[in-house]
Amino acid sequence: MLAYWLMAVTTNPRVGATFDEPGHITSGYAYWKFGDFRINAENGVLGTRAAALPLLGMDLRFPPHDRLAWQQPNTRALAGDFFFETGNDFRPMLARPRMISALFGAGLLILIWAWARGLFGGRAGWLALVLAAFSPTLLAQGGLATSDIVVSCCLLAALSAFWRLWHGFTLGRLALASLATGATLLAKNSGLLLLPMLAVLFALRVTYRSPLPVRLGGKSRCLRTRAAVAGGLGATLVVAAVAGYALIWAAYGFRFAAAAPGSAGQPGFDPPWETVLAGAPHEPAAGSSAAGLIESGFTRPAPAPLARTVGWFRQRHALPEAYLWSIAFTFQASRTRPSFLWGEASTTGSRWFFPAAFLLKTTPAELVLFAIGIGCVLIGWWRGQRATSPLDPAADNRPKVSPASSRPAPAVPAGSRRYSAAKSALYRAAPLLGLFVIYWLVALNTPLNIGHRHLLPIYAVVFVFAGAAAVWLRTRFVAIAAPVLGLAVAAQAVDSWSARPFYLSYFTAGARAHPWRYLVDSSYDWGQGLPDLERWMATKTSAGDRLPVFLSYFGSDSPRARGLTVTRVADWRDDTGQRTYPAPLRGGWYAISATNFQRVYLGVSGPWSPQYEQRYQELKASFPKNTEAAARLTATEREAWLRNAMLFEILQFGRLCHYLRDETPAAVLGSSILLFRLTDEEVNAIKDAPLADLEAWRGRRVRAR
Repeated sequence: MLAYWLMAVTTNPRVGATFDEPGHITSGYAYWKFGDFRINAENGVLGTRAAALPLLGMDLRFPPHDRLAWQQPNTRALAGDFFFETGNDFRPMLARPRMISALFGAGLLILIWAWARGLFGGRAGWLALVLAAFSPTLLAQGGLATSDIVVSCCLLAALSAFWRLWHGFTLGRLALASLATGATLLAKNSGLLLLPMLAVLFALRVTYRSPLPVRLGGKSRCLRTRAAVAGGLGATLVVAAVAGYALIWAAYGFRFAAAAPGSAGQPGFDPPWETVLAGAPHEPAAGSSAAGLIESGFTRPAPAPLARTVGWFRQRHALPEAYLWSIAFTFQASRTRPSFLWGEASTTGSRWFFPAAFLLKTTPAELVLFAIGIGCVLIGWWRGQRATSPLDPAADNRPKVSPASSRPAPAVPAGSRRYSAAKSALYRAAPLLGLFVIYWLVALNTPLNIGHRHLLPIYAVVFVFAGAAAVWLRTRFVAIAAPVLGLAVAAQAVDSWSARPFYLSYFTAGARAHPWRYLVDSSYDWGQGLPDLERWMATKTSAGDRLPVFLSYFGSDSPRARGLTVTRVADWRDDTGQRTYPAPLRGGWYAISATNFQRVYLGVSGPWSPQYEQRYQELKASFPKNTEAAARLTATEREAWLRNAMLFEILQFGRLCHYLRDETPAAVLGSSILLFRLTDEEVNAIKDAPLADLEAWRGRRVRAR
């Protein structure tokens, strides 16, 4: 676990700020310092508060509260100011919170080890632990200050705590389950999936004929009837619900209003309640979390059950305002969202997204051992093997002896043994199976297809059952099992180390040549590549290369704060600085974030269509022919011209990406920024040539390469 923590946190110098991190850290800092919960409300408060703890002891300057970014609130603009515009050193502000996230990753490893050891034995626990420690998926999220690793740890901890509590009641276990419940509900809105998971486990525990030992005040008793067990379990749920409810209020300062006390005016959310619940028109703040979503997910009213439920709680101040808004926002934002899979862009998602992401970004060793582990479990069921577990008091592998004598009881038919073994194994692993099945069902039916990271909670189950492959060592095929398992563990370590430090961009071997053609966004390019671009530009300058650099960047890092002399192209949503529209393109180096290369959030995704080309030519013809004509424009005409110029820049960038669509970049910086070199002739052709001539230019470039 120490090795895991070190591997996760030591990637920091090479991995730049990813899209969510500055907002995540800034909001946590604002919660502690100012008690304002409107900022980044949709990402929970547990992970944000934890991530911001190391910043509380630093001498930092926060943007003044009279700025528009605070009043709206515009989380991305506020985070950009806090990290990059107020004179703070953003590097330790990013590195120290990442150390906290890695601790949650280590906690998840503890749970994986404990489950594998409890279900399949000590060797299985060690195998699962080693696989998880070297997993690119866990290392990627453990090394970032975001909420995904936090909710994964808390969700499994809560299920584990309840399962132990429901097989042996003590006040300590009840307190632990209550604390884990509150933590899960505060970690992220996906933590609400704990509720249906607990409902399934409750029904299973009540129907399974097993008594409930209870220890209180040094006295022990046992609840034996089904009604008594159900009553005892129900009581624990009520206590945990009350404790979780109190923890939610405590996390929000026991205050309903999300805005800090004494806030000027009537500060609200972005988007406001009217847009989130009623689908009312709203223009999102540039660079805000809602930018790019209003025209899709928020144009429709929220479903009546959601609107009524949230409205009821809001009207009665039954839960903190920020908590309620985050639930409504998350649901609405997930209804339609731009996404990309295998060359196809969509706003409604695909049921193939998460299966494809799982196969493309899970290491071969994990997949192979997961399959072997499942096979070992199934064979154990077939043979009627029934292992013991401290979580299942009914399980017993001792020889059955009749009460009247020491003679063995009559033999049990093989079919009954198999049924009993399968039933026992399924029951003991119920929390893991419930987590795996329910989470997959939700994932497959959500249009929120923006990242492989949303599958993170199910990886704990994968590692536990991969650890079951160690059972193979207890068979007569140990001569085969030992080298196979050894090679798999070695392959896992080599695969993980080869991806270092860009674990986030890991793809399995068959997709590594051009991974951006399969997945982008937080599955590959989350804005982490600027440190490597900074290094490359320093090397380029020292080598005497004076060609200009044109950057289209997707993310929340700051090229300006890193001192990069670049011309920004088609990324104004991620840039609040001054710039020229449309960008003056010419020959030079083009550094393009993979997500922008696929134009996922630019409105011109997919193949270059005749409609795009027609609009491009119309806008090109509408611009003033010279500076004198531009000077005669009225204020209204100038505003319309600026909007058209911004759209024209994006369309021109779409033409450029169409020209480069099948080309292998000269380099991939930070495993996310594609680097191309274009001549003046090529750029002029991209800007001015008819589409047929542009295709001819592209054909000549491909043949030349």
